[in-house]
Amino acid sequence: MDKEFLKKCWKNPRWHSLIVLIIWIISLTILMGIVSIMNSINPQEKRETPKLEEKQKEISYEDKLQNLLSDEYLLSFLITTKDNTLKWEGTEQNEVTNGYKEDASGIKKYRIENGISYEVILDQVEETEGIYNEITKEFLDRNVLISLLLETEEDNVYEKEENSIYEYNQFYKGENVKISVVETKEKIGKITIENEKAEYQLIFSENRNERRTK
Repeated sequence: MDKEFLKKCWKNPRWHSLIVLIIWIISLTILMGIVSIMNSINPQEKRETPKLEEKQKEISYEDKLQNLLSDEYLLSFLITTKDNTLKWEGTEQNEVTNGYKEDASGIKKYRIENGISYEVILDQVEETEGIYNEITKEFLDRNVLISLLLETEEDNVYEKEENSIYEYNQFYKGENVKISVVETKEKIGKITIENEKAEYQLIFSENRNERRTK
């Protein structure tokens, strides 16, 4: 096909329109091919972006420990000694803890304020040491416990059922103490403490909308 023939076709109105249409179809096909290729790449980028954003929003282990000090939490302790099993459950806010202790003798209401424990009977409040008995009271003080964990390097970390487990072996107040911390994606779920006298299981849950009724 020589140039003269193309010139004649271009000058012919009928052929001119046909050539323009062919050029337009070819251009549109190329454009659609480019768009299709770009769309096949972008979904992968879109899938990776939320993962990156999610990773950036993840709260560190240290921050989750700190959060236990700053928020109001429902505290649940299951303590097992050689001679007894007791459960303590209550709320802690503004350094004041109100809750209930349950053991073989029954259920009692307690308050802990400024490091002093009180037994609450109706409207009467009486200072007592009965809440602690033979247990290590510092393990029930989240300020003491969390400060200890933040200042100590863990001895072992491993994954279990999508949670991270942090293990510590410490010598605390003349005793060998083993501490295990369960970290979920959102928070610290449970802390287990073992020494020669007892095992402590501490469970923390947010208590902004919860109220204990007894």
